[in-house]
Amino acid sequence: MKTVFGLVGPTASGKSDIGKILSYEFKLRIINADSCQIYKGLDILCGMPELDDNHRLYAFLNLQDKFNVFEWYEKAVEEIEKCFQDGFIPLILGGTGLYFKILQEGICAIPKVPELNYEISEVINFLKKEDAQVLNFFKDARRLNKCLSVKRSTGNSILEYQKKNIKLKDYEINLSALIPEKKHLHSNIQLRIKKQFEMGLKSEVDNCPAFSCVMIGYDEIKKRAPNADEIMFIKTKQYAKRQITYIKNVLKKAQIFDDSSVLLNFLRMKFNNKV
Repeated sequence: MKTVFGLVGPTASGKSDIGKILSYEFKLRIINADSCQIYKGLDILCGMPELDDNHRLYAFLNLQDKFNVFEWYEKAVEEIEKCFQDGFIPLILGGTGLYFKILQEGICAIPKVPELNYEISEVINFLKKEDAQVLNFFKDARRLNKCLSVKRSTGNSILEYQKKNIKLKDYEINLSALIPEKKHLHSNIQLRIKKQFEMGLKSEVDNCPAFSCVMIGYDEIKKRAPNADEIMFIKTKQYAKRQITYIKNVLKKAQIFDDSSVLLNFLRMKFNNKV
């Protein structure tokens, strides 16, 4: 069975630095697993690493483009297969825990369907008549609208698609996680925000066309918040905490390291065994 390496961690943990060093030392391709770094146009805000030909799935979408987790999965699998065809070690690197979860556990292939936006009471009434069983599994309006759209578009319940899980069969996912000590991580976050403003973050955001954005700092800078850097620091710490919780509670197969040097040497050893 072929081995696919994964490196996950909270924002500002130092993942990209490790990937960069390893890319110099090994015949390696880095496949992006960060849901913000798939977009181009806000490189400073999303902490885009220095890219070369061996970085894949970075900055390939416009900010207005829609892109879901299944589309990422399909593209990541394509890149993994190309790595082995071309004689490269694949390293999946990023902070979006859900991407690593579906690589390990698989994903259901739900067809693309039109978006619906009914109020919760309306969509529940429709589903009671058209697909009542889903009401036992989903509660929020967004998911229920998706269930209704799938039923109306395909004639099948979304639950039928969820039974058909697509999973990597020929690959073993060897996942490591970098989770620095909290004080060190918070210091990294603060330094990164300071550097982002020095690199021209305000100008980057000001020149960015309007779009629906969930990147931390975008709204604060667009709205000229006087303490945007402080708000970014608080929100980024909170986000990092959520990432760590997800890694520990969901990605339980990950081998966790708190020291980047120890992790780097561990991966060197693993890669040497594959060369």
